Amino acid sequence: MMNKAMALEIQHLTVAYRDTPVVWDLSVAIPAGKLLAVVGPNGAGKTTLLKAILGLIKPTAGTISIFGKPVHQVRTAIAYVPQRMSVDWDFPATVLDVVLMGCYARLGWFRRAGALEKGEALASLAQVEMELFANWHISELSGGQQQRVFLARALMQRAELYIMDEPFAGVDIVSEKAIVQVLKGLRAEGKTVIVVHHDLQTLTEYFDWVILMNVGTIACGPVEQVLKPEFMCRAYGNRTIYQPHQ
Repeated sequence: MMNKAMALEIQHLTVAYRDTPVVWDLSVAIPAGKLLAVVGPNGAGKTTLLKAILGLIKPTAGTISIFGKPVHQVRTAIAYVPQRMSVDWDFPATVLDVVLMGCYARLGWFRRAGALEKGEALASLAQVEMELFANWHISELSGGQQQRVFLARALMQRAELYIMDEPFAGVDIVSEKAIVQVLKGLRAEGKTVIVVHHDLQTLTEYFDWVILMNVGTIACGPVEQVLKPEFMCRAYGNRTIYQPHQ
């Protein structure tokens, strides 16, 4: 039984590459059911933070718990959507094949996806408005369409925590709006969604919580509490272009 009060708790996390800290003494606590953006300047350690949460890299120091447990105990409760640029889009697979990969963990190695899983995959594609492309090769799609397919694959995992690394990078506005609606739907179901995001202007429209970081934690909490000039200046210096809506 998972303790779902806190989706993510990080205490004094430090991650270093060749003795150079990329994330330094970062501590945050994220309640379950939040749609959260991770923001900060280039080189702030955002992707490294996600990889540490997922257990893909080993921290130098600190602890991470997901729903009150270490990641290896709750791995099936986590769905991950990597950066689109990190994926080999020439891999010979149809859109439906890619989405069905999302159910492999619960099917196991020796059970093939059947009609039930294919129906579920088509329903996931419908959620991201991509059901008409089910038989297309994944390489034939635009960047935004590919990103929506990867989100559909994540939906197939029936996770409690969704982690996405720059899902809006290089996508068209139609895909961006479609993805946002799905993420808000997940939040309405009580799921927790963590997204690395760059567009400061859309933070208040898309998200309800923010981690603002620059190697360490600058601020973490509801959007309106974090997006204050003193915090933004500490994170971005004079480079920030964020202007709060009046």
